Amino acid sequence: MARYDSLVASSSAKRQLAADIAAPPSEEHGHWRVVLLLADLPYDDPTVTEEVFCPLLTVQHADGVEAALTLANSVPQAWVIQ
Repeated sequence: MARYDSLVASSSAKRQLAADIAAPPSEEHGHWRVVLLLADLPYDDPTVTEEVFCPLLTVQHADGVEAALTLANSVPQAWVIQ
């Protein structure tokens, strides 16, 4: 969870939306994290380029399908999409 928290803290997302729910009482200081959406991200943002195994969705702008495919395929862990 420290890695996740560090990635989110270092993100340069221009928009950050969190779900409007609280951690269950038993998880207030544990591994539970609220669902988070980060938008308007640069292509090299750490939340995009590093694998994050938590409730996180990143959103980037692309000028069309080809640009979106190029962007998706430029991420190191991404599968090639055709």
